[in-house]
Amino acid sequence: MREFVELCDRPEPRAEVARRVREAPRERRLDLLGMALMGLPAGLGKQLPMLSALLVNTNSIRTLPDSVGELRALERLNARFNVLGALPATIGLLGQLLSLDVRRHVELPLTATDGH
Repeated sequence: MREFVELCDRPEPRAEVARRVREAPRERRLDLLGMALMGLPAGLGKQLPMLSALLVNTNSIRTLPDSVGELRALERLNARFNVLGALPATIGLLGQLLSLDVRRHVELPLTATDGH
Protein backbone atom coordinates (compact mmCIF):
# COMPACT_ATOMS: atom_id res chain seq x y z
CA MET A 1 0.00 0.00 0.00
CA ARG A 2 2.83 2.37 0.83
CA GLU A 3 4.14 2.16 -2.73
CA PHE A 4 0.84 3.49 -4.08
CA VAL A 5 0.83 6.44 -1.67
CA GLU A 6 4.44 7.30 -2.51
CA LEU A 7 3.50 7.52 -6.20
CA CYS A 8 0.98 10.34 -5.54
CA ASP A 9 2.13 13.63 -6.98
CA ARG A 10 0.10 15.66 -4.46
CA PRO A 11 -0.36 15.09 -0.72
CA GLU A 12 -4.14 15.67 -0.65
CA PRO A 13 -5.28 12.32 -2.13
CA ARG A 14 -2.80 10.12 -0.24
CA ALA A 15 -5.16 9.09 2.58
CA GLU A 16 -7.88 8.25 0.06
CA VAL A 17 -5.45 6.20 -2.05
CA ALA A 18 -4.42 4.25 1.06
CA ARG A 19 -8.07 3.56 1.96
CA ARG A 20 -8.94 2.36 -1.55
CA VAL A 21 -5.89 0.09 -1.77
CA ARG A 22 -6.79 -1.45 1.62
CA GLU A 23 -10.34 -2.18 0.39
CA ALA A 24 -9.30 -3.48 -3.04
CA PRO A 25 -8.77 -7.16 -2.10
CA ARG A 26 -12.27 -7.38 -0.59
CA GLU A 27 -13.98 -5.51 -3.42
CA ARG A 28 -11.84 -7.05 -6.19
CA ARG A 29 -11.59 -3.62 -7.81
CA LEU A 30 -9.28 -0.68 -7.39
CA ASP A 31 -10.57 2.75 -8.41
CA LEU A 32 -7.83 5.39 -8.36
CA LEU A 33 -9.48 7.83 -10.76
CA GLY A 34 -7.86 11.26 -10.57
CA MET A 35 -5.58 10.52 -7.61
CA ALA A 36 -2.52 12.34 -9.03
CA LEU A 37 -0.60 9.10 -9.54
CA MET A 38 2.70 9.28 -11.38
CA GLY A 39 2.84 5.50 -11.77
CA LEU A 40 1.85 2.14 -10.30
CA PRO A 41 3.99 -0.05 -8.05
CA ALA A 42 6.17 -2.66 -9.75
CA GLY A 43 4.66 -5.35 -7.49
CA LEU A 44 1.05 -4.53 -8.37
CA GLY A 45 0.28 -8.05 -9.65
CA LYS A 46 1.66 -9.72 -6.55
CA GLN A 47 -0.07 -7.29 -4.16
CA LEU A 48 -3.54 -7.52 -5.71
CA PRO A 49 -3.67 -10.68 -7.86
CA MET A 50 -7.47 -11.13 -7.67
CA LEU A 51 -8.49 -7.70 -9.01
CA SER A 52 -11.22 -7.84 -11.62
CA ALA A 53 -11.17 -4.08 -12.32
CA LEU A 54 -8.30 -1.58 -12.27
CA LEU A 55 -9.41 2.00 -12.86
CA VAL A 56 -6.48 4.40 -13.01
CA ASN A 57 -7.80 6.94 -15.48
CA THR A 58 -7.12 10.67 -15.26
CA ASN A 59 -3.69 10.50 -13.65
CA SER A 60 -0.14 11.15 -14.90
CA ILE A 61 0.93 7.54 -15.34
CA ARG A 62 3.70 7.10 -17.93
CA THR A 63 4.07 3.30 -17.80
CA LEU A 64 2.15 0.32 -16.53
CA PRO A 65 4.34 -2.17 -14.66
CA ASP A 66 5.08 -5.55 -16.21
CA SER A 67 3.38 -7.14 -13.21
CA VAL A 68 0.01 -6.02 -14.62
CA GLY A 69 0.19 -9.36 -16.49
CA GLU A 70 -0.08 -11.14 -13.14
CA LEU A 71 -3.60 -9.77 -12.62
CA ARG A 72 -5.05 -12.94 -14.17
CA ALA A 73 -8.62 -12.21 -12.97
CA LEU A 74 -8.60 -8.71 -14.49
CA GLU A 75 -11.62 -8.08 -16.71
CA ARG A 76 -11.50 -4.28 -16.96
CA LEU A 77 -8.51 -1.96 -17.24
CA ASN A 78 -9.22 1.75 -17.63
CA ALA A 79 -6.08 3.86 -18.02
CA ARG A 80 -7.42 6.64 -20.25
CA PHE A 81 -6.30 10.24 -19.80
CA ASN A 82 -2.74 9.32 -18.79
CA VAL A 83 0.55 9.77 -20.63
CA LEU A 84 1.37 6.17 -21.46
CA GLY A 85 4.06 5.63 -24.05
CA ALA A 86 3.37 1.93 -24.53
CA LEU A 87 1.63 -1.03 -22.96
CA PRO A 88 3.72 -3.77 -21.38
CA ALA A 89 3.99 -6.99 -23.37
CA THR A 90 2.54 -8.81 -20.36
CA ILE A 91 -0.86 -7.27 -21.14
CA GLY A 92 -1.24 -10.24 -23.50
CA LEU A 93 -1.35 -12.58 -20.49
CA LEU A 94 -4.68 -11.15 -19.32
CA GLY A 95 -6.94 -13.88 -20.67
CA GLN A 96 -10.00 -12.63 -18.77
CA LEU A 97 -9.67 -9.02 -20.00
CA LEU A 98 -12.90 -7.83 -21.60
CA SER A 99 -12.35 -4.07 -21.62
CA LEU A 100 -9.15 -2.08 -22.17
CA ASP A 101 -9.44 1.71 -22.39
CA VAL A 102 -6.29 3.74 -23.04
CA ARG A 103 -7.83 6.66 -24.95
CA ARG A 104 -6.45 10.19 -24.94
CA HIS A 105 -2.88 11.17 -24.30
CA VAL A 106 -1.61 7.70 -25.07
CA GLU A 107 1.16 7.52 -27.61
CA LEU A 108 1.11 3.90 -28.69
CA PRO A 109 3.26 3.11 -31.74
CA LEU A 110 1.70 1.44 -34.76
CA THR A 111 3.31 -1.75 -36.00
CA ALA A 112 3.39 -3.42 -39.40
CA THR A 113 0.75 -5.91 -38.19
CA ASP A 114 -1.78 -3.09 -37.77
CA GLY A 115 -2.72 -3.52 -41.41
CA HIS A 116 -1.39 -0.14 -42.57
